[in-house]
Amino acid sequence: MLKKYPTDMPEVFLSNEYPSKYIYSRHKQGKIKKIAPLLYTSNIDEDLNSIVHRNLWRIVALLYPGAVISERTAVIMQTAGDGSLFVISDKKRPVTIGNLTIRPKKGAPPQPSDTPFMEKLYLASPGRIILENALPSRAKNGAARGLTRRTPAT
Repeated sequence: MLKKYPTDMPEVFLSNEYPSKYIYSRHKQGKIKKIAPLLYTSNIDEDLNSIVHRNLWRIVALLYPGAVISERTAVIMQTAGDGSLFVISDKKRPVTIGNLTIRPKKGAPPQPSDTPFMEKLYLASPGRIILENALPSRAKNGAARGLTRRTPAT
């Protein structure tokens, strides 16, 4: 018996959640569009950056399951000014989707003190955040991973 797949797919999803023939057919019909490797959207009408902003944490969870939201991202809980979002993950390749760039770094996996956060993600514990942001960091390709001390304006 063939499994019937929904025509109303989630706004963002991984192609490996469906048979490749189904994804190919929906893509060819213009019902979905590819926005990153293995990542598709069923919202073909709206601006990509709006879709990404609305689904930010779901996208991170889909592409980097089990990742720890870390460094400056764990403090501000949004992207840096250049669109960078920092996570600790066993994957090391960054992904850019619209104006978002997810920048993974190898590091300790989720610890018991880290807090589970939306769909297979973890938020670094306060102690881990302090340690990560205390390490010196420089901006190489975009924003620095850690927060910097700013001198107040006089």
